[in-house]
Parts: sequence; C-alpha cells; structure tokens
Amino acid sequence: MSVSFCQYCGERVPPWQLCKCHHLNRCAPVENVRARVKFTEEKEMDGEKHDQGKARWDLLPWGPVRQIVAVLTFGAKKYAPHNWQKVDNPRERYFAALHRHLVAWREGELLDPETKLPHLAHAACCVLFLMWFDDRKEKAKAFKAKLEAMQEGGK
Repeated sequence: MSVSFCQYCGERVPPWQLCKCHHLNRCAPVENVRARVKFTEEKEMDGEKHDQGKARWDLLPWGPVRQIVAVLTFGAKKYAPHNWQKVDNPRERYFAALHRHLVAWREGELLDPETKLPHLAHAACCVLFLMWFDDRKEKAKAFKAKLEAMQEGGK
C-alpha cells in the first residue's frame, strides 16, 4: 500500500482518502510532496508579502484544535449550539468543570467516558468559555464607562 501525507496538516493517510483537515485537495503522495519541496527550494523567490507583526495562525496545532471542535460539536448536539453561553453562574461552573477534567486526566483517564473525547479537549473548551465570558465582561465595562461619559457630557 502506498503511503500519503497531507500537504497541509502532515497526517498520514491512504492516497485515496482525504485527511481530517478536510481540504478539498486530495492528500499528496510522499514523493510528490518531496518533489514540490525540492522545486520550491530551487525556485528563486522574488515575491513580497508584508505580514510581519501579523498573527501567526500557522503556529496553532490543528490536531488538538480538531479535538476541541469535536467537544463543541458534541455539546451542540446534546444541548444546543452556543448553549454554553446561556448557563447560569458560568464562571464558577466552567471553572469547576475545567478542574474535573484536569483531575481526571491527571489521574490517568485520558478520555471522557461519556464523549470518548480527550479530557484535555474538554478542559480547553472550559478555558475558552472562561476567556469568552471575561472578554464579554470587559466589553460590557467599557460600554458602561462610555455610556456614563456620554451622559455626563450631556448634563
């Protein structure tokens, strides 16, 4: 059987299948990737791209991100999309959930028994939720300060 690696995520897959990153292109056989890399190295590059100082999305590890998305998808099916935003007392509850998943992982349980997805992916979701609520709280404070300043200006 010939071996292929996705040219985008590097995942090893049979040449007739798509990798998990769901690109529209089929994964390139190893020899094609090597040929492409060699061609790129030999080709003189004279183009310009002013992307210094911009966010480096290419540094994000896509495998764990896929696991986080799988947890979010499970939650959307079980409850409803974006249901996590409507939970009462979210900071305390997601903080507690974060620690439950971390403790389970630390004690050697890699996968959540209900979802069969990694506890660390669940923990990462809890951290993202907490960050979202913090960001929302900061935006609300800024809006309130702006509103108060406008009201004082109108007196």
